[in-house]
Parts: sequence; structure tokens; C-alpha cells
Amino acid sequence: MDTSANKLQYKPIYKYLYKQYPLITAERIARNLMFISESEGQYCYKNKVTRGNVTVSSEGHMIHCAATAFRTITDYPTPPYKRKNVRLQTSRSKFL
Repeated sequence: MDTSANKLQYKPIYKYLYKQYPLITAERIARNLMFISESEGQYCYKNKVTRGNVTVSSEGHMIHCAATAFRTITDYPTPPYKRKNVRLQTSRSKFL
């Protein structure tokens, strides 16, 4: 199990989140972020729910942040609609 100290050492996004948000909120936000790339000490992450991007320096300072980068699924009043796979009815499928 990772402790907060280990996360801070390896992921600059945790440095930023723990400075700006309470611990439980920071953990909830971090679960939705996935690492995209790193170049010249800038780390880019993408929110899996909202697809907003955030760029953080290796020291944990925010460089760029989309408006929806730190939103979680619990921020929405209802869960996003998930389309069901519906089988099309054809005349042949009635007899199968």
C-alpha cells in the first residue's frame, strides 16, 4: 500500500493536490487522473471522466489546467448516461 510520502516522491500531481485540497478529496481526484507524458520537468495528466488536461511541474506547481480537470464523477448530479447495446429486430431474428 502506498503512503502519502511515497506518492509525493514519484508523482508531482500529488504534491499539488495535497497542497490545494483536503486528503480525501485529493485521493478522489487522483484516482481519476492518468499520466500522459513528461517532457522537460513538466508532467501532463488527463482526467478519465471529463477528459480535461492538467500540466504540473516536477516541483508540484500547476502550469496549465483545464476547467474540468479536477472534477470527479461525484460532482455531477446524476451519473453519465450509458447507452445500452440494443439488438436490432429483424424478420430473421424472430425465428432464431
